[in-house]
Amino acid sequence: MSAVRSLRIRIGLTDAGSLFGLDDGRVYFRFDEAYALNPARPILSMSFTGEDDVATRARLLDPLLPATFGAGNGKLPGFFRNLLPEGMLRKHLLSDAGLSPDDELGLLAYCGTDLPGDVWALAETLDDVALGRLLTQGHDACRWTIGLLVAPLPNAARVSDHTNARHRRGIDMTTSAHCFIPYPDAPVAAGTGPLSGLTFAVKDIFDVAGYPTGCGNPHMLALSGIKPASASVVRTLAEAGASFVGKTCTDELAFSMNGKNAHFGTPRNGGAPDRIPGGSSSGSASAVSNGLADIALGTDTGGSVRAPASHCGLVGLRPTHARVSLQGAMDLAPDFDTCGWFTRDIDTFARVGDVLLGDDTCALPDAPQVLLAVDVLDLLSPRVQQVFADALERLSPVLGTLHEVTTAAPSFDALYWAFRHIQGYQAWQQHGACIEQYGLQLGPGVADRFSWSRTVTAAQMLEYSAIRATFAAHFAALLGNDKVMVLPSMPDIAPLLTDSETALENYRNQAIRMLCLSGLSGLPQISLPLMTIDGAPFGFSVIGPAGSDQSLIAFARTLMEA
Repeated sequence: MSAVRSLRIRIGLTDAGSLFGLDDGRVYFRFDEAYALNPARPILSMSFTGEDDVATRARLLDPLLPATFGAGNGKLPGFFRNLLPEGMLRKHLLSDAGLSPDDELGLLAYCGTDLPGDVWALAETLDDVALGRLLTQGHDACRWTIGLLVAPLPNAARVSDHTNARHRRGIDMTTSAHCFIPYPDAPVAAGTGPLSGLTFAVKDIFDVAGYPTGCGNPHMLALSGIKPASASVVRTLAEAGASFVGKTCTDELAFSMNGKNAHFGTPRNGGAPDRIPGGSSSGSASAVSNGLADIALGTDTGGSVRAPASHCGLVGLRPTHARVSLQGAMDLAPDFDTCGWFTRDIDTFARVGDVLLGDDTCALPDAPQVLLAVDVLDLLSPRVQQVFADALERLSPVLGTLHEVTTAAPSFDALYWAFRHIQGYQAWQQHGACIEQYGLQLGPGVADRFSWSRTVTAAQMLEYSAIRATFAAHFAALLGNDKVMVLPSMPDIAPLLTDSETALENYRNQAIRMLCLSGLSGLPQISLPLMTIDGAPFGFSVIGPAGSDQSLIAFARTLMEA
């Protein structure tokens, strides 16, 4: 695999961002947020710090830099001429005439290819350049650009038509919620079936034919290339008639629960816009909660479907482990990884379940016995306890008599550390080599978690796996094959967007103590939008026996209709 090389870009006396590249020519450039937000950013000269020789500089300057460096007339500023060795690069940058500099997607990068003997010139037009596919992204007030050379445009497509159509769609779908990665459009054929008339979005850790898979990290995006085939679950939805509308933002490598991404921004929580969406399936939950898709695929390792579903006011399921195929998806911790989905209503949710789940191996009775996890309630604040008690009272005609049980064996702390160690060990096994080989730049929180995961030993993995096995047997025995368990999906409503990283990490650690019950046991858990606190959504969860997913959805429907 080619090595990633990187240079820091300095414009005048100001650090502007980072330029990364691979020996095979795939590259990207990213603005630092502080530079992009600075209205007085200088445009004087450019110099490099770090590894810098003529060949490396030429290779790493493969992406064209944003249009704000130009004068808006389609010509590069003259000082770029001194940076590029003659005969090695053939570049040109042109502002998209359909976008003003104030548009969130107004900073565009166009990638070209080098041809032996080419002389870099200022007078070329876009049609003269062998364009590659490209990626641009803008979020909130911060505009930055990624250029990615991965595949040529179709010969029949005119550059202007292609870019205008793509950016028009990008503005319509991205600026409203910041939930989609505005990749170039590639057709995904839809069949005719039970999901005809519905649209679906896909978390950007699933492969979709014709698209890269970025996994929430620019380095991973640069390494991806265009995928030749779609993940199994993507094919299944499309064959059932659902129309693909785009790939959605994800927390980096799916190793976070708050929905923020240091590189791609924070998707908008359609249920509570002043609060985080929850992650790592943040973009998928955002797309559905903002009405931009009917269905969205996510994954749930430690809560990445259940948390966003609760925070955004959606129906979301963590299925029985291995019930839905993860072929063609990025792994984080295979012992816990599951494929789930979001919808706004239970009827649509059930239609998707009919397509993805098949028949249950454990069919619940029509009126299952309902268990109440009383020790989970002890983890909650009095305010949250009261809201949940009110929901239980409201739903009592469906729930019937509640049977109180204790879930955590031996304790919530023991389960928390068992989950953390197993997840961390497997996450490092999956991604540690890539992180170390390529020097992946990871955002706050995610970097800390991988750093800690690196320290987990094989002996600890065995020790905590034994705790997991004991708990899983205990939990499965509680539910048998005819019971369900009710509990809040999360410890509280979504934290505010303005909360500190420390506050978010504390909330995550509190949430894991609840969420790890299904993770460690491999049992299905559905989150339902049945509660609110201060006007913000708060999920009501039901856990069922292994293989009862369809029955669990049917029971959830009775709760939603109560």
